[in-house]
Amino acid sequence: MVKLFVSEREIQAKAGIMLILSYFSLLASNLLVIYLANLLFPSHIVLGTFALTSTWALWLSSSKLALLGLLVMPLVAYREWKTKKDFRPQDWIMLYALVNIASLWIVTRFAEIYGLGVSSWLVILGLALVMNFVQGLVMMNLSKVKIT
Repeated sequence: MVKLFVSEREIQAKAGIMLILSYFSLLASNLLVIYLANLLFPSHIVLGTFALTSTWALWLSSSKLALLGLLVMPLVAYREWKTKKDFRPQDWIMLYALVNIASLWIVTRFAEIYGLGVSSWLVILGLALVMNFVQGLVMMNLSKVKIT
């Protein structure tokens, strides 16, 4: 039998689970991209400080980037609700490109704390675009997950 009415509690529970899954998906994609970027371009993307190991810096910076990316999702949902207009995939791509650029710039400005350093703003731009692509793939696959 098909359920005709969905309770508000069920909607909130599913939204909460999706936020948690989204956070871990963004975290995993950020870990992968930053780790590979550091391996391929160690003179442009630096992990670690005198007090932080490269592994700890990778986890700190990736988790902060995932959190900043995650905070955008409820704001977009609120905007969609207020304007009664859904975001298209192109809108999400453009928004997350800007979010990734801004969040990478913010995190790298605090390199002593998070341990992620870059050599120039062009590296931030390139890394943000690669992160945007990988995050887009991961989030598109996550949107196919059905929570029961």
